[in-house]
Amino acid sequence: MRQLRGLLVDDDEETLRVIEETLDLEFGTVGCKVGWTPCTGAGEARRKIRRGDPFDFAIIDFFLRSNEQDGLAVVEELHRRDERTFILVVTSQYEREPAFVEEAIQAGATHAIVRSELFNNAHQWKFGMLAKRIREHLASEGLISVGKVTYDRGDPGILSVLEGLGEDFTDAGESGRGVRIVQNLAMKCLATHHLGEADLHLSYLAPGRSGAHICRIDLSVQGEPTQSFVLKFGLDKAALHKERAANRQAGRILSDQTLISVLCDVQSESSGYCAIAARTVETAVPLRRWLLERPDPAQAGDVAAILFGEQLRNLFRPEMHEERPYSAWLGSSALYRLRVRDALDRYREVVRDPLAGNLGDVEERWKLIAGFVDTGALPVDRPERLNGNAVFVGSFGDLHSSNVLVQTGLQARPVLVDASMYGRAHWGMDSARLLVDLFLRVRRAGVPAMLWSDLGESLSAARTLCPRCDGDAPAPDASDDETAVDAFIGRAVINLPEFLQFDTLRLIEGQWHWQWHVALAKELLRQAPHSDLTPARTALALAAAAEHLGIATTLLNNLVY
Repeated sequence: MRQLRGLLVDDDEETLRVIEETLDLEFGTVGCKVGWTPCTGAGEARRKIRRGDPFDFAIIDFFLRSNEQDGLAVVEELHRRDERTFILVVTSQYEREPAFVEEAIQAGATHAIVRSELFNNAHQWKFGMLAKRIREHLASEGLISVGKVTYDRGDPGILSVLEGLGEDFTDAGESGRGVRIVQNLAMKCLATHHLGEADLHLSYLAPGRSGAHICRIDLSVQGEPTQSFVLKFGLDKAALHKERAANRQAGRILSDQTLISVLCDVQSESSGYCAIAARTVETAVPLRRWLLERPDPAQAGDVAAILFGEQLRNLFRPEMHEERPYSAWLGSSALYRLRVRDALDRYREVVRDPLAGNLGDVEERWKLIAGFVDTGALPVDRPERLNGNAVFVGSFGDLHSSNVLVQTGLQARPVLVDASMYGRAHWGMDSARLLVDLFLRVRRAGVPAMLWSDLGESLSAARTLCPRCDGDAPAPDASDDETAVDAFIGRAVINLPEFLQFDTLRLIEGQWHWQWHVALAKELLRQAPHSDLTPARTALALAAAAEHLGIATTLLNNLVY
């Protein structure tokens, strides 16, 4: 148990005794003991600061025996001795000097508060929180050890994150800046989940929005079972606050077994990085990685059925329904239009080339896409058919294969993470986003995704993303039975009318059929310009989007009211 050096300076000996005894108990719960140095005057305190080793922390009365602000002299002495010392200035006479906080901070204090806040159990500065803050501060400054941090040095994901944070891998003997930042953030976020020194194992999960990173933290305390958490951190504090609020809102609709709930408020670290955390299980891995590990196809299909048939059902409850004009759904943002237009310009000649796409004359396809993103409409014979309303439901908002974790075990089970874009959206958006993501990035991943020779087969397979359009996709090779990702996509598509509850939405086939093709096309176009797609897959996304827009146009023209 770490021995801390603590300085108490107050002209009231009873106050000294109460603070010392109370903090002794609180520090014990966070794995620390304190060797106290109590002083009743500024002169005595300054002499002890100069003679001994630097203090780890100090609690100093702003006004001591005289009417002068001589507590500030002690603060200045401490700060000169060691800038890393945690210094808390307190006063019960704040009305005598309303600017005492600013003056204390300027003198070198870490924080300054009204004394009564320490004794208020409902306040953020109550004694228990103070002990945790001091421990966190000392850990962030490298003054105390809070356990061992390990990670797989063969994992490029976690290495790239730590290196981006400032980790120096040339010195394998010490933890550098990157490890310390993650450790500090984890300790702040998980303060209520570990006592004493905890060992942390870091592993990479996925990139997050706004430049954030998502890692898994496996926390071990001697004599206790390992606990696992998801830690999301980045420099955009406002984005994390927004995500926390959105997750809380989504949590009121989705069950605890569906969405990993955020455990804490947004926590900050001296480097400027901020984080939130959520509990998970040790065996959870992103859906994309799990499918690429080739689980049993039947099990993959079961995971799809659990996700769509059970976990997302509450998003379609009648009270979540809202009708909005088709134009509110079909329209595109300026950024969306810009990215799609740029992709069309870059790939127009590529997909014609016999050495690449070899799709022949693509002008009609490209014209169809450009017209759709520019006008938010389809070239139907009777434009008034687009004057109706679409049904919007509750939406996870960013349902992709890194935001779905699979808990492995006797029965694999999905769980969602990061509901930062939760809100209302077209009934087909969530499903289309996940299926398109899997189709472009996981199905036939690796070498086939880089080869133009795969374009024809994949374009045919893209038509099978609709339960009413079988397409002409070839069957899997005899030597290669159905893959896990095909099984997942197939189960979701075949059961789409049931999973998306078309009866509850009161959608007849003529209505949902063309809308589903448009939902797929919108998502294919949204993902086409992404930098993580190979050129062959970008071309596939554009060509498949044109196919689905063409099907939707035909269905609308043939629709009988």
